[in-house]
Amino acid sequence: MTNQANANASVPSNKKKWGTFLNAVVCFIMFVVVVGMIMGSFVVNSASEVTVILGIGFVLALVGLLAIAGVFVFGIWLIRLIFCSKK
Repeated sequence: MTNQANANASVPSNKKKWGTFLNAVVCFIMFVVVVGMIMGSFVVNSASEVTVILGIGFVLALVGLLAIAGVFVFGIWLIRLIFCSKK
């Protein structure tokens, strides 16, 4: 814990930048979830099979992109944590 605090104290601007970046990611995820719910309600209400397939594909693509972005961000955070604690 002390190593983490020292690493954070040495780079306060970087930590602040990461905090705002994570906030933006969380807001984007919430936005995508809301849009997905709205799209889902439209898809359920519409009777056309093509719209249902397109809606499912759209939601799956968004979930896939979010999963890739989440793994990428988590990997960067983990690498930073490991290297900061080693110093």
